[in-house]
Amino acid sequence: MRGWSAQQTRAGSPSGAELVAYGEGSEEGGNVAASLLLSEHGRPWALHGRRPSALFVASDVQAIGAIYACYELGLRVPEDVAIVSIGGTRTAAYTIPPLTTMRQDVEYVATTGTAHLLKRVEDPLEAPQHLRLRGNLVLGHSCGC
Repeated sequence: MRGWSAQQTRAGSPSGAELVAYGEGSEEGGNVAASLLLSEHGRPWALHGRRPSALFVASDVQAIGAIYACYELGLRVPEDVAIVSIGGTRTAAYTIPPLTTMRQDVEYVATTGTAHLLKRVEDPLEAPQHLRLRGNLVLGHSCGC
């Protein structure tokens, strides 16, 4: 969230709480959160007079719900709203349009996270506070690239 907010500020774009919606980690959660942001009565409309042109979604599963919210609102992905998610699930390739997603290797994340946790338990002062995990961007068509 801090990275997104900092980038929005650098770009001269708004980055307030009204541009963030949280939902449960399901298709329905993604649908509800996207609807809060994109509907004509949504939060961004109230403060900025327009809907967001892009969504960054926390998981591929939630992104499926966000794509459906766009469909329900008569919005085209990516022409009206670009969507990018995190996950890299096989399902991402079968959405319409196919999702652009940041794929992270589950084994790598689990191994790295566990090693970091053990190091923090052994020596909390020496272990870094944050981890930077690698991944690879899988370009679908949902981002408009």
